Amino acid sequence: PLALPLDQYQLGAGQRVHRPRTHRSRAVAALLRTDYPRVVSPSPVLTTHERFGEMVETAREVPLLEVVQRLGLGTPAQKGRELAVCCPLHDDSHPSLQLNPEKQVWYCHPCGIGGDAIKLYMRARRIEFAEAVRELAS
Repeated sequence: PLALPLDQYQLGAGQRVHRPRTHRSRAVAALLRTDYPRVVSPSPVLTTHERFGEMVETAREVPLLEVVQRLGLGTPAQKGRELAVCCPLHDDSHPSLQLNPEKQVWYCHPCGIGGDAIKLYMRARRIEFAEAVRELAS
């Protein structure tokens, strides 16, 4: 094949032109010698950001009732269509933390806050989002 100038080769995103080094042995240089540059594909290794994204998805799949069990909030009591447990965010003598297992959300009326399972875990353990995701995904 005819050799084209480097600017005429179409390289995809993340690809680079690889040329053999001149200090290699003659046998290796002969194997690598071509009339055109070789294109090396990017490695399929996941970045830290992609791995954390997968961990977030895994943590979001943890059911709300399992998070309640991990936090040791007791057995949920039936309150209409929802369940209730004592809120770990304030001193609670009767169940006020409303759980909706169908929608995977919770709400505490005295506190005035609610959210998903990850937010409940964060608030109850007083930890940051990244740490909560790591603990729930494991």
